[in-house]
Amino acid sequence: MHPIRIKFMELLHYFSYSWQTGIWNNDNGHFVETVSFFCDQHGNAIGLNALSHKLAKDVLTYPLKISTSNYAVAIQGNEGAISAYVYGYLSSKKGGALLFGGAMVLRCVQLNHQWRISEVRMSLYWSKGQNKLISHWANPPGENGWNIRDPLPSLVSEYESVWALFPDSDLSESDEVQIGELFSRYAWALDQADWQLYASVYCDDAQGDMQPIGYMEGKRNIVALNKGFRRPWPVMQHFGIPLEIKVSKDGKTATMLVGRIIPERSNDEDGIPIYGAHYPFRLRRDTDGKWKFSWVQYVPGWFRHTETSDD
Repeated sequence: MHPIRIKFMELLHYFSYSWQTGIWNNDNGHFVETVSFFCDQHGNAIGLNALSHKLAKDVLTYPLKISTSNYAVAIQGNEGAISAYVYGYLSSKKGGALLFGGAMVLRCVQLNHQWRISEVRMSLYWSKGQNKLISHWANPPGENGWNIRDPLPSLVSEYESVWALFPDSDLSESDEVQIGELFSRYAWALDQADWQLYASVYCDDAQGDMQPIGYMEGKRNIVALNKGFRRPWPVMQHFGIPLEIKVSKDGKTATMLVGRIIPERSNDEDGIPIYGAHYPFRLRRDTDGKWKFSWVQYVPGWFRHTETSDD
């Protein structure tokens, strides 16, 4: 894994840890002094003190657990960004609880040979449970999607996704990392309804079996079917993690197994990760040299990684 990707992951995890603990400091220079923050629910802020003040309200009364997935990184020169899906769990001693999910993009700049967070954009798309636990949020999300009274979103994929900000990334990564990140782009584009980005993950002759949609053939038809399928579920999010990636000896084809994370039940009673479905993808290096899906499949049903590792 490229050292810059490792650094960006460290910055993301530091931000997530600070959010869930309420402990913010800049002793190690994780943030620029004028870091900006944009969020549909918490509002906007300039500077770490103002940013931390807004997010600290989430942990004043109840414990918060933050989890992330679906990572993507890109850089150009001394600028870069990392995106991720995020889901959080708030619980009270009286038994009330709230689960929420969304997406975020952290923009970074390199100053004095050190990468720092310069901007955070976050949109939380859905919540389930006791909204009284987030009474301080300006626009608590529900499960019904956009409302006419909603403000403009803080995160717009066509402008602020990693792929829109840095379409020609300088980051040189292994095939395995590129393939794993392709799922992040696939899920992000589908969930954000960024259809140009979504089309970019497929070979022209791609095929698939995506239950309950069924068999699909050709990139144009795959995009069209998923565009229609997504419409009734505007707050859909495909949390997932690559579990296995295998590249052929000639480097022209590959397979990837992705586990679908269900935030309500991401671990079993013993704390072992468990997945609500899996995707056995097939990929091909396309004529432009980029990895793309040649076969996509969605297989519902709970499983642990070892149950499908030989598929």
